[in-house]
Amino acid sequence: MADLEMSRARYPWRVLAFDANGVIQVLEHSGGAFEEHVVQTWDKSDSRSLGVVAASLNDRSLAVGRRNGTVEVRDRLSGEIGPTIPPLTNESDPFVGLHLFTKQQPGSFGSLLSCTVQGNARIISFEVDNSSRTLLQWKVRENILCCKVDGSERVCLFGGKNEMNIWDLEYNVKSWPTKEHPIQNGKLWWTSATFLTRDNPHTFVVGTNNNQVHIYDARKKVDELSPCKIYDIESSCIKRLPNRDTAIQAIAEGEDGYTVYAGNDCGNLVSLDTRTGRVLGCFRGIDTLSIKSLAKHHELPVIASCGDDSCLSIWDTKRQKLQCRILVRPTIRVTNVIVDPNFFEKDGGKKGKSHKRFRSDAS
Repeated sequence: MADLEMSRARYPWRVLAFDANGVIQVLEHSGGAFEEHVVQTWDKSDSRSLGVVAASLNDRSLAVGRRNGTVEVRDRLSGEIGPTIPPLTNESDPFVGLHLFTKQQPGSFGSLLSCTVQGNARIISFEVDNSSRTLLQWKVRENILCCKVDGSERVCLFGGKNEMNIWDLEYNVKSWPTKEHPIQNGKLWWTSATFLTRDNPHTFVVGTNNNQVHIYDARKKVDELSPCKIYDIESSCIKRLPNRDTAIQAIAEGEDGYTVYAGNDCGNLVSLDTRTGRVLGCFRGIDTLSIKSLAKHHELPVIASCGDDSCLSIWDTKRQKLQCRILVRPTIRVTNVIVDPNFFEKDGGKKGKSHKRFRSDAS
C-alpha cells in the first residue's frame, strides 16, 4: 500500500469517466499526498437510452455521443450543454467514434466527426447559438467497430468486420486501400485503432478480435496490404478466460512515437515497443474485467483504463504500476474514459478557466 501511495503523489491528472447509464463524472488528483476525488457529476438521469457510447475532448469543448443517437456539445470544464445534434436516423445505430476537430471551419464555432456501426459518417458544424448543420455525409461500410482521426485531422481510419480503410477528409475519398482487402475465412475483425504518432497519417496500429496488434503502412503498394508487424498478446497475458474470445478492445499510442498500449477482453494491459517487437511489460495491479477504453496523457506518463468492473484505473507508465483505482459507480459499466491534456502541473500551473460560450435557453 505504501508503494501505491508513493505513486499517487507523482503526477496530477483530470479524468472524465462516462458510464452506460449516461452519467459523466469528473475526477481529479492534484499530484499531492491526498487522495483523488470526484469534483463534478453531470447528468444524473440514470437512463440506459442515454448511455454514453463515444466521447471526444478538445481545448474548448466536450462532445458526448449517447445510445439514443444524439450528440451533445458541452463546455469542457463546466459541463454546460450547448448544441444538441439529433440522430441521423430513427433506427438503432450506435456510435463507434466521435472526434472534435481542433481546427475551426470557416464561419463556425466548431465541428465534429461521428461514425456509427452501420458506417454512417458525417462531419457536423455547430455554432455559438446552439444551431448545427451537416457539412459532409457519406457511407463508409457496414459493421464498423472503430474509427480514429489522425493528428493532422486530414484522414480518418475506419475498421470493422473484414475490412479496414482510410478516408481523406478533405476530398471525401477512400485513400487506402484502393481495392478490397482479402481476409482469410472472413474471421478477422479490427476492434480498435490508433495512429502510431500524431503527425504521421501513414503508419497506424490496430487491435484485432484474436488478441493481436497489427501495424500497417498506408504507403505500401496495393498488393502488399498485409501488416508490417504482428504482435500476439496471448503470450504476454497475465490471465486468460476459457471459452471466450479475447479481442483488443482498446489501444493507445505513447508520446514517444513507438510505444503502443493495448487492453483486451481479459482485462490485460500491456505495452509494446514497435521498433523491436518486444513486449515492454504487463501492467500489474488489482485484477480487472474487460478493458473497454484507454486514454494516454500526451505528455505525462499516465494512462487511464476502464471497463466492465465499474472502476477507473490510473496507471504509471514508467513503472507499469497501478497509481490508483476508483469505483466510479457500483454495478454500472464505465464505457469511456478521457484524460484531460490541459490539466496543468501542480507547481505554479493553472487549471484553466471556464467561460461562457454557448447561448443558454434563458438568453
